Amino acid sequence: MGYNSEHGIWIYANSHWNTISHNIVENNSRYGIFLDHSDYNLVSHNEARNNYSGICVFYGDYDNLENNIAEGNSNNPTWSEGIYLYRCTYATLDNNIMSGNKHGFKVGGFSLEHYSTHDIDESNLVDGKPVRYLIGVSNVVVNQDNTDIGYLRFVSGENITVENWSMSGSGNGVLMAGVENGRVENCTFENNISGVTFSLTTNSAIENCVFRNGCNGINLTDSDYNTIAGCTVTQTAREGIYLYGNNDNNLVENNVVGNCGWQGIRLESYSKNNIISKNVVENNGYEGIYVNRCENTTISKNMVRYNGQTSNNSGILLKDLSHNSVIDNNLVENHWGYWHYMGGIHISDSDGVLVCNNTVRYNTNGIKLDWYLYNDVLENNTVKNCGHGIEFYRNVFNALVRYNTIENCGDGIFLNSGSTGSTV
Repeated sequence: MGYNSEHGIWIYANSHWNTISHNIVENNSRYGIFLDHSDYNLVSHNEARNNYSGICVFYGDYDNLENNIAEGNSNNPTWSEGIYLYRCTYATLDNNIMSGNKHGFKVGGFSLEHYSTHDIDESNLVDGKPVRYLIGVSNVVVNQDNTDIGYLRFVSGENITVENWSMSGSGNGVLMAGVENGRVENCTFENNISGVTFSLTTNSAIENCVFRNGCNGINLTDSDYNTIAGCTVTQTAREGIYLYGNNDNNLVENNVVGNCGWQGIRLESYSKNNIISKNVVENNGYEGIYVNRCENTTISKNMVRYNGQTSNNSGILLKDLSHNSVIDNNLVENHWGYWHYMGGIHISDSDGVLVCNNTVRYNTNGIKLDWYLYNDVLENNTVKNCGHGIEFYRNVFNALVRYNTIENCGDGIFLNSGSTGSTV
């Protein structure tokens, strides 16, 4: 069963209690076997080869995968997995063999139930090595002596350390879900979909690790009081470091993030009180640092340069209700593109933002305020060699601009399109 333009077998929308058994599905443009919003199904003794991904279960409950072979599924350079569970609960996996796939195995979700309810034992193999899916364990150390691991996940434990270790070709290099006091340090991750993922994890750290290639380097989801420090992230297809969901009180510091396909550092969706400081962020495809719908963010002492060169994006972008944030003492340079879209520092639809003590040079616009902003303050910045030094574009209200040095720009300060009540 192969060479189809979509899936080999697609079980869709409340299709329950089915048995999918003894099939060979190969060379399909998408999934070999795809269970989609369907429960209590048995998938057994199938062979899924050379598809976009081998066997995928999305939004399924109580599905059972046993004695399947997923081999050589690598038709997508970023996402291909042997077996992938996404937002599932109570799945059982036994005696499945995953080999030669772009990424062997992955489990994803947004609640602890998506991780903690599965029964996945070591009879499942990734490239001949057992899956270690560890629930409720504590006081564990994984290091360079632990070479017989095909996939590593910790769920609902504490005091977990992974050190001096490496992983390549996995859905998640290391994933900790619901963990307290976890540490990943001095490790190397290559060609994983995500190098390290923290989900619902607190008081933990990712330090002095190297991430190369793959989709994302580091992901945090709904995780608080964590530190990402001293890491090098390069050549990922999407974000280098990505915090998504309600991530509060995290520190991202002293990292080097470069040559990533999307943003270097991305913080998104209702997070509060995070600090992004002392990072070098350069040569990324979109923005260097991107903050969306997050309050009280501090972006300070970063070197941000040469980002968004082919996509008309900015060095630092703060947008969509990212109120009461501080952008302080950064060097932002060499961001050029279409006149109205780019800025070295770009603030959009965010109130009460303080932009101070930054050096901004060689950008299309130096500092740009855009789209219904109130009560922002720009002070003590040095802006040189930009198109507009400081631009207000579309409905900026009651801004305070003072004590800035602006030199060798097309316009020093440009107020445009309905900007009202500001003091310059």
